Amino acid sequence: MSDPTSNLYSGDVLSFSYTAKDADGDPSDLTGWTAIGAVKTSDRSDTVILNLAPTIPTPANGIILVNQETNDIEAGQYVMDVRLVNDADADKYITIDRRILKIRRPVSTYTAP
Repeated sequence: MSDPTSNLYSGDVLSFSYTAKDADGDPSDLTGWTAIGAVKTSDRSDTVILNLAPTIPTPANGIILVNQETNDIEAGQYVMDVRLVNDADADKYITIDRRILKIRRPVSTYTAP
């Protein structure tokens, strides 16, 4: 299975919203879990290009938000993931999203008057 791909331009806002659900399709309570996420050049790299800093605004709602600017990322292909890590046992995690990011340079530029 291949990872999905997202295409964007350097400077775009990387914005995702996820809802964790239980087997019945109801929102999962994320109390006791921490969301983490990063963009790297490859899954083998130790260097984080962008910390996605996902948030869980209201744990009982099961919603995870990512909202990061890509201004400092050079054009290229990257890999990203968002995971939930159990606060009591860091070896217990759930991958929420994993994808390829293709970041391009914008063609037009703006110069303030």
